[in-house]
Amino acid sequence: MRRPVVPIILSLLVVGGLTACGAAEPAEAQWQAAAAPASPTAKPAPPPPRPAPKNKEEAGRQAQLALVDLSTFRQETTEHTSENSDDWRLRSLCRDILPSDRLASAGRERRWVKSPIWIRQHVVGYLTVPGRKLIGELRTVLKTCRSYRTGEGRTATIVPWTPAGVPANPDVVTFCERQQTDDGPVSQCTIMMARGSYVLNLDASDGDGDLKKSQAMVAKLYPLVTEAFVKAT
Repeated sequence: MRRPVVPIILSLLVVGGLTACGAAEPAEAQWQAAAAPASPTAKPAPPPPRPAPKNKEEAGRQAQLALVDLSTFRQETTEHTSENSDDWRLRSLCRDILPSDRLASAGRERRWVKSPIWIRQHVVGYLTVPGRKLIGELRTVLKTCRSYRTGEGRTATIVPWTPAGVPANPDVVTFCERQQTDDGPVSQCTIMMARGSYVLNLDASDGDGDLKKSQAMVAKLYPLVTEAFVKAT
């Protein structure tokens, strides 16, 4: 006796339909991966340097404006100890003066002296020579200068130093010095920076001459003094 064919075919169709339904694509996910955080806004580039000063009065005026206010920096810097316009020369090592520094036109200096700190900010302007030339001359001196006699008759030894956060470029020089005194070694650190026709010289010491503390303080002072320097020059 022959089996009925139609029911078998219908059964196969039903099973096939169920299998096809089971193979359907899953529903689209209802979530998305979190967007990557936006990159921090880039710091705007500083404005171009001012044109070379026309006279000594202008050079002195801009140097004065470049001196920073440290009244809120530390308790010891609430008031600056002294300020003058008499010393127009930059610091030099292993020689009396940098060649181009003889062309200095005007400068301003401010000091904070109160134990355990010593800070000196000095800005010099030039009418006929770019500040970068002075930095290049100092960099050349530092290639061979290892120690020298200071004006006070002390022996100063150069300590190479490259602080984090200070750009390495032709316009910036950094170093430290260790001087022998009757009370033992005393250290101070220096950052010199050129911009247009002006040069900034920052010397500082902390912890009554402790090298590590002096390095830390100068690195902390750097953004403060350069902000005023860039704005004025």
